[in-house]
Amino acid sequence: MSLADSDRRELAAAEREGVTGERRYVTHSFRFPHNQVGARAACADLLERGWTSPSYDEESEGDDLWHIWMFHPQLISSDALAQSRDELESVAKQHGGTYAGWWLTRDGPDMTLKPADACADCWEPIGTSGSWVRTRIDDLVPYCARCWQSATA
Repeated sequence: MSLADSDRRELAAAEREGVTGERRYVTHSFRFPHNQVGARAACADLLERGWTSPSYDEESEGDDLWHIWMFHPQLISSDALAQSRDELESVAKQHGGTYAGWWLTRDGPDMTLKPADACADCWEPIGTSGSWVRTRIDDLVPYCARCWQSATA
């Protein structure tokens, strides 16, 4: 298992913010230059492996440069993120792309870190009425009752 320099920088930022050892949403990204078929296949592979909400799109210039973005709740630790990097680099390589890296998911004008117990769609805190969906071993993706109904309709 290996970490890139960018992983170490992001882990240092997570440590400064006091979130290492916690489950937080992480944004992962991939690049698939001139390879829409590979991006589509990688998304399907990631879903099959249990990764949360991968989606792909082309750059706005329409230049056949495809990207995958994925928001996934996971443990913020060097071991967990190195394991993720190894798996995601393998998926990207298998489908003719590259894994571009990860960063802590932030939202809003103050760039708040998204907690892992917030709704996966609207980021509202999950209360006792919330619904939870298992997406991969030891990973739970939370939905509030409103978003859960629309996600399963």
